[in-house]
Parts: sequence; structure tokens; C-alpha cells
Amino acid sequence: MSSAEDFNAAIESLLLVYAEDVVCYPAPGWVEEQVCHGHEGIRRLGAVWSENWDDVTMQIHDVRDLSRRVLVLAEFAGRDRDSGEPVRVPFGVLNSDLRTDGKVGEARFFLGWDAALDYVANGA
Repeated sequence: MSSAEDFNAAIESLLLVYAEDVVCYPAPGWVEEQVCHGHEGIRRLGAVWSENWDDVTMQIHDVRDLSRRVLVLAEFAGRDRDSGEPVRVPFGVLNSDLRTDGKVGEARFFLGWDAALDYVANGA
């Protein structure tokens, strides 16, 4: 299996925690859409990395329980497809609208941990 296939398989595994009708708010500049819907929306967000980088991976660094929300601080890493240079992009995702079946109904993404932490700290 290639690293892109491994990464896409990891994205598919993540879908187990998201409701079929999940609403995603990508970080500005990540994709053209301001809102993505459902599992296809999450797949589109992941494809940005697997289509532009080689050896792309995702590593979770911290998970914070915020009562009715869960903040995940993670990082995409890989190599730029054109230059071969290593690339790391920290990101955060605030999962909310936690359903009775345990699935997440809303995911808000941030490029950079500071952006995610600031959003949470400011009561949003």
C-alpha cells in the first residue's frame, strides 16, 4: 500500500467518529468551500494533503475534553511533491454537536494550534 493509500485509509477510519451528516468548517484557504458536508466533505479536506504531498502522515498530539466539545491538536507531515522538502502543518479540530450515538455532528478546523486554542479561549 502506498503512503497516499495509507493516509486515505486513516481518513476512512476517522469517519467512524463522525456522523453521516457532519458539518465541517474548514480553515480559511484550505479548500474553496466555507462549509463541507458529510463524510465526502471530510474526504475532500484530507485529499488536499494526499494529492499535494508525498509520504503524508497525520499525528495526533493532544486531545482535550471541553465538556460538550473535544479539541484535537494534530499535525500533517510529508514531503512537498515538487521540491521533496519536508513539510509540517499543525492543525486543530474542534469537534462538537456530540450525538447520543457518540458521533460528532460538527467539526471546525484551524490551521495552527494557536488559532484553535484562541478560538476556544475566546468562548466561541
